[in-house]
Amino acid sequence: MLATIFNGNSAMGYGICFRDSSGSLLFGKSDYKYLSVIVLEAEAIGLLESLRLAISKDFHNVVFETDIKLLVDLLHNSNLSLNEIGDLDLECKILLISKSDYVVSFVRRQANRIAHNIARALSHPSHPCLL
Repeated sequence: MLATIFNGNSAMGYGICFRDSSGSLLFGKSDYKYLSVIVLEAEAIGLLESLRLAISKDFHNVVFETDIKLLVDLLHNSNLSLNEIGDLDLECKILLISKSDYVVSFVRRQANRIAHNIARALSHPSHPCLL
């Protein structure tokens, strides 16, 4: 999962791809929202959508990868954020608690190239895509 910001920070988009243990693509999605957010918020919105999607598809043993280490650190911290990210942090934590086989981990952007390409190329407001 990866998010990006467009149009001078007036829109954000995200790309999600679910792969099996051999790396084959199971499902992908991109979307956008007209929101003015910081990168951390955009990534949290994308993660929240990824969690909801994985739950709706009844996926098990899912590792969610993000290239925003601060997001992973927030999710692994028992304290709640008292800023813009707080509500998103709480929603993600609630879903992660409900699915003990879901894990969020940090990966470098180079290792998350498929999601990056989906987010950058397809989630622009003129190109929403469902793979």
